[in-house]
Amino acid sequence: MKKTVFSIIAVVMMAFTAAAQHSGQCGDNLTWSFDEGSRTLTISGTGDMWDNPSFNNCMIANVVIQEGVTSIGDYAFSYKPYLESATISNTVVSIGDHAFEMCEYLTSITIPNSVITIGEYAFRECGIESPALGNSVSTIGVGAFSNCHLKSLVIPNSLKAIPEFAFYGCTYLETVFFGDSLVSIGTDAFKLCTALTTLEFPSTLQSIGCEAFWDCYSLHSVRFSESLENIGDAAFELCVSLESIEFPNLLSLANIENFAFNKCGNIQEIYCMSDTPPNCLGDNIFDPAAYVYATLYIPIGCESEYKNALTWKNFSNIVETADFTEENAASALRIYPNPAANSLKIEISDSAEIESVSLHDISGRLVKAQQSGFGSIDISSFAPGMYVMRVTLDDGKVFEEKIVKK
Repeated sequence: MKKTVFSIIAVVMMAFTAAAQHSGQCGDNLTWSFDEGSRTLTISGTGDMWDNPSFNNCMIANVVIQEGVTSIGDYAFSYKPYLESATISNTVVSIGDHAFEMCEYLTSITIPNSVITIGEYAFRECGIESPALGNSVSTIGVGAFSNCHLKSLVIPNSLKAIPEFAFYGCTYLETVFFGDSLVSIGTDAFKLCTALTTLEFPSTLQSIGCEAFWDCYSLHSVRFSESLENIGDAAFELCVSLESIEFPNLLSLANIENFAFNKCGNIQEIYCMSDTPPNCLGDNIFDPAAYVYATLYIPIGCESEYKNALTWKNFSNIVETADFTEENAASALRIYPNPAANSLKIEISDSAEIESVSLHDISGRLVKAQQSGFGSIDISSFAPGMYVMRVTLDDGKVFEEKIVKK
C-alpha cells in the first residue's frame, strides 16, 4: 500500500515538474509557454518583458510574441543555439540590449512598424539575411547587427543616425538602401562589409565616421551627398577596388580627414563638382597611386583653386569639364514613391524619351521588362526587398536606381 502511495506521489510530482518546465512568468503581467512538439515558445499577456528571463533551458526553435507585449528584455533570447525564427507583434516598441545575440540560426525575423528602439548588440552574430526593420525605428544601439549574415539592408526613413559598429563585419552584405532622413554614420559602422560594391548616400547625410567603411574591399564606386560636412579619418581606407568617387556640388565646405581614401590604389576618376575644393585635413588623404593615375574632374574655371589646395594640388591629371551629364540626367529623372508597395511612377524633364525600363533583383536577375506605358510600373506581385531599376533613354544613356518594394 505504501509503495502504491509513493508511486502516485512520484507520478504527480513528475507531472507537476514537467508542467513547471514548460511554462512560467517573464514579466509582471507576462507568461511564457513552451510546446515541445513544435519547439515554439509563446509569450502572452500585457506590458514589458523582464531582462534576463528564464525559460528553463528549453530547446527553443521558434518564438512567438503575442499582442499586448510592449518590450523584449535585455538578453531575452541571447545564446539560443536552436532558435530559427521569431514573430514579433505590432505592440512591441523596444527590443532590448543583446536580446537575440548569438542566435546563429535565426534567419527569419520581421521587426514591426511599432518598434522604435533596437538595443545594443541586439542581433549580433545572428543568421539574419534581409531584416525588415519597420518604418518607425528611430534608434539603433551600438553593434546592433554586427557580424550578421545580412545580404541586403534597407534603412528606414525614420532613422537619422547609424551608430558605431552597427553593421560591423557583415561580410555578406551586398547592397544598402539608405533612408532619406539619415544624417550621420558612426565609427566602424560598416567596417569589414567586404561584399559591398556601390554606395549612394541620401542628400541629408552630413557626417561619415572614422573607419566607417574600412576594408570594404569589393566597393568600386561612391557618390556622396550635397549636405556632406565631414568624412572621418580612414573612413574608406583599404577599399582596394574603389575606382570612382563623386563629390556633388556641396552645400557647405566639406572636411576630409587624413587617410580617408588611403590604400585605395585603384582609383581611376574623382568628380568634384564644387567650385571650392573640399577641405583636406592632412596630406595623406589618398593613396599615392591615385595622385599619379587617377583623373580629377573639376568645374570649368576652377583649375587654379584646386592646384593651390592641400592634397588636390598633388594630382597629376586635373581636367576641367562641364560634362557632369550623369548627375544632370539623374536629377532630371524622377522615380517615386520609393519605397513603394504597388507601383512606381517615372517622370523625366529631359528632351530625351524613355525607350525601355527593366527591373533586376540584387543578384542581377531580370524580373521585369517594360517597353511602353512608362508612366506607371506595376510591382505589386514582387516579393519585398531591394531591386535595381534600369532606365534606357532613346539617346543611348542608361541610368540605374535602387528601389525598395515594401
